[in-house]
Amino acid sequence: MNYLRNILKESQLDELKQTFDKNVLNQLNDYNVFNIISYLKMHNIYFIEDIIMQYLDLFLMEKEQFVKKFEMLKRKYSYQFIEMLEFHLDILEEMLV
Repeated sequence: MNYLRNILKESQLDELKQTFDKNVLNQLNDYNVFNIISYLKMHNIYFIEDIIMQYLDLFLMEKEQFVKKFEMLKRKYSYQFIEMLEFHLDILEEMLV
């Protein structure tokens, strides 16, 4: 969670603490979170804070697993994926199964 302190506002951190169980927050690996965020930035996803706030549990996945599932979604939704994702973050729920 230390890495998230560097990128989120205090109010967002408080919201995460209220929304997610303490065990989930304690399981976050800063190095892994950093790598996943770097991957998302590489794909021009600029709404990362929204993803963190709504789907923090995705960041519990190992980066390799996250990338594999994210790439599957990209193939499924094709060239419109990033644009769709911005307005329909719930698509990410498919990664949780």
